[in-house]
Amino acid sequence: MAEPADTERPEELRRLPPPPPGLIVEVAESGDAFRIAPRGEIDMANVELLASAIQHAERSASATLVVDLGAVGFIDSCGLQEIVALHRRALMTKRRLLLVPGPPAVQRVFEICGLSGVLNFIE
Repeated sequence: MAEPADTERPEELRRLPPPPPGLIVEVAESGDAFRIAPRGEIDMANVELLASAIQHAERSASATLVVDLGAVGFIDSCGLQEIVALHRRALMTKRRLLLVPGPPAVQRVFEICGLSGVLNFIE
């Protein structure tokens, strides 16, 4: 049997579910600060990308690590765990960890978990 004509494919593709949201993590080192800026959703499926960026930052000589959550639309317990682990390691190595708050829905997760008063959020 022949393949459907190209004119039939767009309708077929419209019925497929959208791809899962992704995560992009941008990193930049400037002076004595290392900035990690995830964009998208941080969850179990992609937290390793964030973890890899954090490991890269921790290998740097930067005294200040900044995690900018401003473009994060969702964070699950795996993402929280990664940030809390970074916080602990920063305390042990006497590095300064600053977190730029995420949107209200993301910040609410930190509040519910009692982390908003523990972690160093800046404006």
